Amino acid sequence: MTTPSNAQRDKLTNLPLDEKGRYSQTVVLDGKAYEPKYLPCATAQCIASGQNLDMTDPATRAYTKALDAQVFKDIGTGATAGTLATPVGAGARVLFWLGASASVGQVATSPRPTDTAIDETLKMISEKGGEKFFTEVLGHTPGAAARTAALINLSGGWDAFVSRLTINLMEVKSYESQK
Repeated sequence: MTTPSNAQRDKLTNLPLDEKGRYSQTVVLDGKAYEPKYLPCATAQCIASGQNLDMTDPATRAYTKALDAQVFKDIGTGATAGTLATPVGAGARVLFWLGASASVGQVATSPRPTDTAIDETLKMISEKGGEKFFTEVLGHTPGAAARTAALINLSGGWDAFVSRLTINLMEVKSYESQK
């Protein structure tokens, strides 16, 4: 996007302002580009806290929805990563419930909550079933089984398994495959 050299600019960011006095920046979340609109600010603290987001703009609202969803996804990833360090005991239980709560948050912020709820439920059942398989059939310790299940989760293995399950067995296209 080219702008004339005499275009009005924001005083703190030096970005060009549009006809409504706003500037925009491209932000990528979960592989998708968003271009929220910002109103000029008087202080750097205003910019850092996001108080200048123009919430009347549809692109900005889409960005904040995606940001909300990303927060829950990141919390779930953090809980899974924590399982690598604390696979059993009270810490593991706290991490499990934190991850489950993040899944509920992902469902709540999803544009298609029913499909997301099905996917998240199947993923959790698959992960816990895999853990049981590792301990009872393969004879791994509970800690090693939890770590293995967490590594599969972090690498996207349970997501891929659920996607194939819903497509092949249930003949339902998952929300993720329709994006």
